[in-house]
Amino acid sequence: MPMDSPSGREGEISENDFVEVDPTGRYGRVAWNQVKLAYVLQNAEDTERLYSEVHLLKTLKHKNIIKLYSSWIDSQNINFITEVFTSGTL
Repeated sequence: MPMDSPSGREGEISENDFVEVDPTGRYGRVAWNQVKLAYVLQNAEDTERLYSEVHLLKTLKHKNIIKLYSSWIDSQNINFITEVFTSGTL
């Protein structure tokens, strides 16, 4: 039996049902990770390090490492779509 969407339309989910949608329209933000660029990118070295770490995480495939599905940068944030962990700490 289909579940009702947040909008109340059975089996339908639209962009209006989410706080935010990624640039491809594939992911709707109910909860995704965001890092404010202004807090972490103080210089070119910090920027390069952040990009390098995101790229590395995207290539890792291990049962004990959180899976990164997608990432993008908008005007204020770097956004990450990762697998969900419902208990414990990272």
